Amino acid sequence: MSRIEKGKGLKEELEQMRGEMKKEIATTKPKKRFLSCSVLFFLMIFFLCGWGVWIVASTGLVEIPLVSALSYHKPEPDHLVMPGVPVEVIAAEKLQTAFAQQAASTSFTVTESSLTASLRSLLEKEQHDTIDAGLAQVSISEESGFTFFFPLPNSAKHTAIILSVKATANEGVIHVVPERFAVGSFHLPHALVAFFLQPFIESQLVSLNEELKTFVQVNGIEYKEGSVIIKAKVNL
Repeated sequence: MSRIEKGKGLKEELEQMRGEMKKEIATTKPKKRFLSCSVLFFLMIFFLCGWGVWIVASTGLVEIPLVSALSYHKPEPDHLVMPGVPVEVIAAEKLQTAFAQQAASTSFTVTESSLTASLRSLLEKEQHDTIDAGLAQVSISEESGFTFFFPLPNSAKHTAIILSVKATANEGVIHVVPERFAVGSFHLPHALVAFFLQPFIESQLVSLNEELKTFVQVNGIEYKEGSVIIKAKVNL
């Protein structure tokens, strides 16, 4: 009998120890989970802050020690474009000739030099201090369409804004789709470019299309390297 009682006592002690261990494990698990969640949360905050600092430094608008040296590279245009005869002068001459000849349609070539001259003239008239009008330019390529280069001389790293758009024409209406937007070394994702810029561009095109309809109906825009050919029906 004494052996049985001793066996029972030992069994009870083991059961008691097991119960205490379970309680201890149950109380320590939530603490460990809380600590692991806290660590993950702070790591996420640290990553987001670091990512934000990297993006800001990559724009070149401000200079952040060490980070700017790693993330920013000074943007340069694809090639240098010198200003030529402004677009408005070429278009006016072509329209005058078309009206004089009673031509039903016309076409004329617009070069990147002409667009650059018009862009610089516009910036100078509006007195944009943030953009260097003397170095702003427009280049044209079959692949990228129109690429605008806007130097920002007052920025910390003398950065620039680069905007590429593709223009098309259908039934007398010009449509412009933004393809690329960059500030310094930071390139905005294509989906965000369309989301943020498309509504603004469309609102600006409304008045332009209305003005053009009084003279011509633009039916086609053909891209060449360094120029575009605009085909239009003349409203006689």
